[in-house]
Amino acid sequence: ITVPGQVLNLDGAEGDQVYTVDVEDYLTDQENVSIPWDSQVTITLRVQQTEHRTLEVSTDRIIRVGGQDDFHYTYDRDTIEVVVEGLSEDLEGLDASDLIMEMDVSQMGIGSYAGVLTFDGLDDGVEVTSYSDFHVLVSSREIGPGVSVTEESSQDESTAADESTSQVQESSTEQTESSSETAAP
Repeated sequence: ITVPGQVLNLDGAEGDQVYTVDVEDYLTDQENVSIPWDSQVTITLRVQQTEHRTLEVSTDRIIRVGGQDDFHYTYDRDTIEVVVEGLSEDLEGLDASDLIMEMDVSQMGIGSYAGVLTFDGLDDGVEVTSYSDFHVLVSSREIGPGVSVTEESSQDESTAADESTSQVQESSTEQTESSSETAAP
């Protein structure tokens, strides 16, 4: 027997709510099924206030899903604040180490991205309501953290161009010196 939610409405309730329901009204096959005893039942819904708690969690605990071996992942902060909500007795024993935080990095290339987390490891009735903004910095392992491929490439190209120009100037100077030496009688 299913009693519809609107019959057991808790909107605006600040304390326990007691309802008397005639379950015979909710029989799916009232023509063929009847209840031989009193079909009135009393339902008590316990209402308890939820609380919030803020946990400070190290970004080192973030599990990266779909990461690539040739990328280096770092964060713009060492810790984030995670706000959880639940009944006080459920929050009392909760520790930051209970949180399992995962982030899908499979679609991230080199660059900076807003961190998006999913959470697990929480008891029923406890949920994450918010967490601090943070960014994931993705760089190539070959180049190292903090330098992107395009920056490195353009640095190499400008260094090579400088060296090439320098060699041409040296070559021109040598030719001029040779010419002036051979021109003298």
